[in-house]
Amino acid sequence: MQPEQMRAARATLNWSLERLAEASGVHRNTISNFETRKYDGDPDKLAAVKRALESAGVIFIEENGEAAGVMLRRFQVGDRVRFRAQTRVRFSYEIEADEIGTVVAVEPHPPPTGPTYRMEVQFSRVKVPNVFHFEYELVQAAPDITEPTSL
Repeated sequence: MQPEQMRAARATLNWSLERLAEASGVHRNTISNFETRKYDGDPDKLAAVKRALESAGVIFIEENGEAAGVMLRRFQVGDRVRFRAQTRVRFSYEIEADEIGTVVAVEPHPPPTGPTYRMEVQFSRVKVPNVFHFEYELVQAAPDITEPTSL
């Protein structure tokens, strides 16, 4: 992971240094120093930061003769999510800021709305239909249910 990828991953998730430090267990100054290339990084600490970002849905694109980068994985049925702090959509459904819901439906790819897609999320009291994915943040990815078939 390059410093630029870490910064881009944080920006994609809209995470502060403090939020990434809390999620990874690595001090915010260590993260900041790595991002600004003041510190090459302890491999164990970088691995912890990368795991935290990946568990939040970041996919790291490795350098293949071109620029390295990041992207967010597409939400999947079974993912546990909550509304982003900045959204106002949750007020329409009386959802608490920290309430966690489960994705029950995701608009198929490619969606008719362009690069964005809509999801349906079941919260404890209400099912929220047809809200764009960018209104949510991943709390816990659904377990990978693809298992090798035995003969």
